[in-house]
Amino acid sequence: MNKKGLELNSLLPIVTLLVLVGILLGIGLFTMSEVHRQISVDYSGVEGLLEANDSTLTSTLANASLTNFYLVPNSISIINNTGNTAVTNYTVTTAGVITWGDDLVLVANVTAYNATFTFNYDKTDTPEASLTTSITGLGGLSSWIAIIVVVMAAAIILGLVISSFGKQSSA
Repeated sequence: MNKKGLELNSLLPIVTLLVLVGILLGIGLFTMSEVHRQISVDYSGVEGLLEANDSTLTSTLANASLTNFYLVPNSISIINNTGNTAVTNYTVTTAGVITWGDDLVLVANVTAYNATFTFNYDKTDTPEASLTTSITGLGGLSSWIAIIVVVMAAAIILGLVISSFGKQSSA
């Protein structure tokens, strides 16, 4: 008997291929993101006159607007501008956002702070910038996998429907 159309047992190679492509993309993206931080050049930053925003109780480092800015953890040192006293009642994120403690917010309008820190970013024409471009490109490719799966599933269902109507009974 000559069968035409797609059969369910032909799905295994297609599904296996899609799963392998997804796994390889995931591993590749993870590896590149880990390598990105390792090859990034660290820069020293100094900012003066940081002031706490009264409504959010935060400050954002000016360098945080750089492409893929990353504040190296535990690298920031903040001192009181008026007395050169080290400040410790704050938290900071790797994105460069400083959240001030309550006692510092009370004096935020009369006291400014100076910060020194270490950071890195994707400087133009550097290996880390090209790696970020590759990560972005692969991330865009991975978003197509869902569309490909839907199209393939539709093709399989359509093939099954057509093949079931196409069978002729022998009398």
